[in-house]
Amino acid sequence: MAYKVTTTKEECLEQLKALITAFRKEHAVYKTPKYSEAQLRIDFLNPLLKTFGWDVDNEKLKTQFLRDVIQEESIDVEEEDSVAKKNPDYTLRIQGTRKFFVEAKKVSIDLDKANKPAFQTRRYGWNANLGISILTNFETLSVYDCRHKPNANDAVTVARYQSFHFSEFIKRFEELYQLLSFQSISSGFVDEYFSVAQKETTTFDNYFLEQIESWRESLAKDIIADNDGLNNEDINFLIQRLLNRIVFLRICEDREIEKFETLKNIKSYDELKQLFISSDKKYNSGLFDFIEDNFSLNINLKSEILIRIFNELYYPQSPYDFSVVDPTILSQIYERYLGSKIAIVNDRQISIVEEPEVAASSGVVPTPKLIVQNIVKETLAPLFEGKTLAQIHQLKLADICCGSGTFLISIYDFLFEKMTLEFVAAGVSDAEIINQVFDGSYQLTLKAKHKILTSNIFGVDINPYAVEVSKFSLLLKLLEGENAGSIENYLARHKQKVLPSLDENIK
Repeated sequence: MAYKVTTTKEECLEQLKALITAFRKEHAVYKTPKYSEAQLRIDFLNPLLKTFGWDVDNEKLKTQFLRDVIQEESIDVEEEDSVAKKNPDYTLRIQGTRKFFVEAKKVSIDLDKANKPAFQTRRYGWNANLGISILTNFETLSVYDCRHKPNANDAVTVARYQSFHFSEFIKRFEELYQLLSFQSISSGFVDEYFSVAQKETTTFDNYFLEQIESWRESLAKDIIADNDGLNNEDINFLIQRLLNRIVFLRICEDREIEKFETLKNIKSYDELKQLFISSDKKYNSGLFDFIEDNFSLNINLKSEILIRIFNELYYPQSPYDFSVVDPTILSQIYERYLGSKIAIVNDRQISIVEEPEVAASSGVVPTPKLIVQNIVKETLAPLFEGKTLAQIHQLKLADICCGSGTFLISIYDFLFEKMTLEFVAAGVSDAEIINQVFDGSYQLTLKAKHKILTSNIFGVDINPYAVEVSKFSLLLKLLEGENAGSIENYLARHKQKVLPSLDENIK
């Protein structure tokens, strides 16, 4: 039977019945280990998503930025005994915005007993700040509440909102439709019912903010105790740059740009400095700059504190998977982090004090991403109408109070989308500018992304620490979609560092 993308509830129900009948007919065969996850996706999971209204194959020919479903390239990975894995199998989106992940497993894996697949699914959803994610092998479909921090030792039932056996799909159709259908998700049900703003949850952004604030305080106490002559400005810049560099390299590990657990294997500050110096040769002269920041090479820092921080950046102490973390979320975390700073009191003691404007306004409340996107779209869309590629390249877009860079990231996204579509429409096939990937979508090269960042995007802020974070956020954004191979290719072809300096763009 050819399964189609359904548009009504009635069609969905009838097609679901046919799918269940087909699965039940050869159930014993599908339960054998030889029946692969890749085959299951083709035979049942793609049809299941189509049945609930998701345009899996992009039949409506939406642009790559608006398509409903992003599929991870189908590669079997034997990882029942490992927590490390490729990206989520399916990312389901509304108007280009991620709503939840669907993680697939072979039918031979008992999803009511194996806790690693549940941890993996929750880990993806939690790191992406999503309300739910789904784990399924078609025989069982489990919906996990991803607002609660996952732990690898959690039982499969922890944070499991609902679980459906395929024999119950019809009896519990209304529940399933509400949680899985395109129509329900686009109506905002999941956003409202599983809001990440609820106080009793432990979301990624709140947890990570607490950690970096804790690291800042521990580092400050140690540095002040063991180093003379530092003032408030020195200590704040020193620690922010140190944390930026550590977090940047950790994110690059999960994006497969750096070797996994490189930081975890560092045992002293001397070793960390050598890693930073080698990173400066590879990346750029801004993030790992030791010309203007020479004093950070000469401070004393206890190894025990660094080792604790590194351990807390990895499983099992923390369930981080930075490959799915949105750079906008990181930018907003830093915006809240910048609401306070270190102050040296009584020569050898430190205190964390709120910025005056933050205290006056009762805290930092970052602008939600969707609002940022709408403001940027409504501002820039009229500006781009009727313009040629050459004219678009000439545009200079600035945020004159850029803070931690949330609006600049959205401007970058807007430019990236517009330029990609213009290149495709113009039939540009220059491999120096654009490439087509396995799913038929197009990806701008690192060189083309450099040009967007350095030629079109500008920012100003009165807070020098915010300027540092804006640069950091944009550089992370630039590396989205890159991996070790593309980075090495860029270095070999262009004989220049991977990241541009943004000193002339963000001031």
